[in-house]
Amino acid sequence: MIKVIEVTPIKLSGLSSFLVFFQYNPELVETIKTVPTAIYHKKLQAWEIPANSLAELLDKLVFFDSVDLVMKPDETSEISESPLTSDEISKFRIRPYDHQIEAINYGLEKGK
Repeated sequence: MIKVIEVTPIKLSGLSSFLVFFQYNPELVETIKTVPTAIYHKKLQAWEIPANSLAELLDKLVFFDSVDLVMKPDETSEISESPLTSDEISKFRIRPYDHQIEAINYGLEKGK
């Protein structure tokens, strides 16, 4: 399984890039290296590729294994989860501070 996830660029420029995760395969590595600006991240154990190279790379990756493509949610859409209730807060092992609850509720409102 090859997993391709859309992310905010880490080392590449642009609005978005993709991280490619897979178990080591020398032929697959050589295929990814055909993308001129592909960068390997040791800590993540993933390759970062620019968004404009995705279609070409996906055409090549399907010959190796199935590809799971994960796109970022559209930030313009209104994703609204309900804020934490006092019952949900009471289930935490340690009660979060008020500013932490605000941060969690903000993340829920933004679909994070």
